[in-house]
Amino acid sequence: MQPGILLALASAVLFGVSTPFAKFLLGSVNPWLMAGLLYVGAGLGLAIFHFMRGVLQLPVVEAPLRRADIPWLAAVILSGGVAGPLLLMFGLARTDASAASLLLNLEGLATMGIAWVVFRENVDRRLLLGAFAILAGAVLLSWHGAASFQWSGVLIAGACVSWGIDNNLTRKLSSSDPVQIAMLKGLVAGAVNLTLALWLGALLPSAGVVLTVACLGFLGYGVSLVLFVLALRHLGTARTGAYFSLAPFVGVVLSVAVLGEPVSLQLLVAGGLMGLGLWQHLAERHEHDHIHEPMEHEHRHTHDAHHQHEHAAGEPSDEPHTHWHQHIRLVHRHPHYPDLHHRHGHRHASWWRSTTRYGFSPWDSAHIELNVNMKRIRILGACVALLFQPGPATAGPPFRTDDPEPVELHQWEINLFSAGTWTRDATSTAQPGIDANYGVAPGLQLHGMLQLDYGNSPGGPTGIGIGDLELGAKYRLFAPNDDDWRPQVAVYPLIEIPVGNPKFGFGSGHSQLFLPVWLQKDFGAWTAYGGGGYWINPGAGNKNHWFAGAVLLRKMTEKLTVGVELFHQTSSGQGTPDSTGYNVGGIYDIAERLHILMSAGSGIQNSAATNGFSWYAGLRFSI
Repeated sequence: MQPGILLALASAVLFGVSTPFAKFLLGSVNPWLMAGLLYVGAGLGLAIFHFMRGVLQLPVVEAPLRRADIPWLAAVILSGGVAGPLLLMFGLARTDASAASLLLNLEGLATMGIAWVVFRENVDRRLLLGAFAILAGAVLLSWHGAASFQWSGVLIAGACVSWGIDNNLTRKLSSSDPVQIAMLKGLVAGAVNLTLALWLGALLPSAGVVLTVACLGFLGYGVSLVLFVLALRHLGTARTGAYFSLAPFVGVVLSVAVLGEPVSLQLLVAGGLMGLGLWQHLAERHEHDHIHEPMEHEHRHTHDAHHQHEHAAGEPSDEPHTHWHQHIRLVHRHPHYPDLHHRHGHRHASWWRSTTRYGFSPWDSAHIELNVNMKRIRILGACVALLFQPGPATAGPPFRTDDPEPVELHQWEINLFSAGTWTRDATSTAQPGIDANYGVAPGLQLHGMLQLDYGNSPGGPTGIGIGDLELGAKYRLFAPNDDDWRPQVAVYPLIEIPVGNPKFGFGSGHSQLFLPVWLQKDFGAWTAYGGGGYWINPGAGNKNHWFAGAVLLRKMTEKLTVGVELFHQTSSGQGTPDSTGYNVGGIYDIAERLHILMSAGSGIQNSAATNGFSWYAGLRFSI
């Protein structure tokens, strides 16, 4: 059996075992605190192993992380180390452990979908059919009567999407030392979650519980992640995610056996569908003539058919070993997966023509992947966006002020983010939000958003829930040439639709309308944009109010743009003062279609009541 399959399955078993035990411990640990302790346990355990590896002078044959890997690692930590664990812990607090374990199959589906749509990894008919079976099982499991779903299932699905993003980003790091990757992810993500949980009033449990959670995190998160990264190296993202789908079934067995949870017909049928989907993935085999183009990289290897290179003086001679090496052009045929050396394109044909060993067409024995053109890829992106329809209260991530530039025609721009504001009397965050924008016509962009809110106020309710839905349309009225002195101009009306529960602080309880005008002018490496508009804010105690803001951006390098924002808002209700504030942030281009968004700031006027500290952190995908 291919070693990557065993690594992926071992990773799945360790993670699956951790889910029902985490559910059992949630009775004595705050969910946010639990997420932090799990990752701190993973990070500290791997840090001890990493330290002892040096003390005992054990040979290290893995390539270390380099400076170019840092942006990818930061994105991995944000999506998989912060957003994912938080959503899972809140979901587990409201869901049976067996149901939660099966819902986690959606991680494999999200992983494959993102690998296919965003990162262009090939997906064949068998994998697609397996994905539909997994999705059918997850939908059946979430169904609780006529048109009724548990929102806790949405939280766990959100965790799966976060981890799907994490898995695809980790693929870019899979040639490096997996212990370093998992250790840094655990330490940073754990520290962030612990700090936020304690800041919001969570109390540490007893030392015995802390140690138990930390050990669970070391095995179920730390060691599991090390094995997962190694599997990514051998199998690619979509297939590793498929094999990892074994984890929920392990969790179901333990939930029934250890926690005494009942076995229902719904659970059995859903499990059967998911098992069928998993079998479809396991039975897939991929073989065709392919070309290896010349490339250079660094990773652990032996001198197999793909590594026939000479060694310079001083380079290691024992195997396996690690050093920077070069691959020459190679053409051959053998069974393979999209590993480090097989991330090539494929010839297209009709989707019903098989890509497996047992279904080759007599007129074409080469691998044939799905005949999915860009139009179908965008349709899939639209379906994903509609399932998690999003949009933050901030208009132009990572700043509150927007710009007049619409998304390009027939392109998607999706921001997965976390944002929050701390004031003297309350703290509110969005965990997470998804801001989706689509270029529907030249100069016209449609916008949508739905976010999960977390609120905490003295004497008031504390919890997590669905925020209001935001919809809008940006239309650029004027787009001058580069040598024209006039700025770009756009209108961008937005409507806030009350779908949250205002009783618990999730949404306003009233529809709101924002009517702004935005302008922008570029000056070489500098960009200035801003504008403002009028909020129509009905409801008892509310006031119509104005918002205005300006942003100055500077492109520092080919990948990094930094900026500063100044904004002002008049009073939006009785007892709410005017506010003026600032943000400092930037955008880092990890790749052409993937970007990190970050900003932080504070109020200048009435800051204690309106904006003691605020932040925004997100990932942007362009499809």
